[in-house]
Parts: sequence; structure tokens; C-alpha cells
Amino acid sequence: MDQQARKDQTGPYTPEIVARERREDSLQKAKQIENLKRYTVKIIKNKNVIFCITASYTFFFIF
Repeated sequence: MDQQARKDQTGPYTPEIVARERREDSLQKAKQIENLKRYTVKIIKNKNVIFCITASYTFFFIF
């Protein structure tokens, strides 16, 4: 049933809803990156991955 809804682009899989969720995800990732910049020692960008290296942690985001 879920696969059929995806195929037919109905319910939560309509193009408008999918596009809105992707925008929200992108905005959330951008906010996370901005917050990490305050504590980041180094940022490494590699195609679809961004690594943020801090004094205590290493985070990575996949786009």
C-alpha cells in the first residue's frame, strides 16, 4: 500500500509535500551547520558530504 502511494504520488507522497519536506530538511541542515561553525576547528567539503571537526566531536552531513 505504501509503495503504491509512492508510485501514484498520493497522500504524503504528493510532489508538493515531498518538496516541502526536502526544503525543511535542507533548512534544518543549514541551521545545524551554522550552529556548529561557532565551535568548529575545521570544515571539509567533499562532493555531497561536509565534515565539521570540533575539539570534541566530528560531525558529517550527507546531501
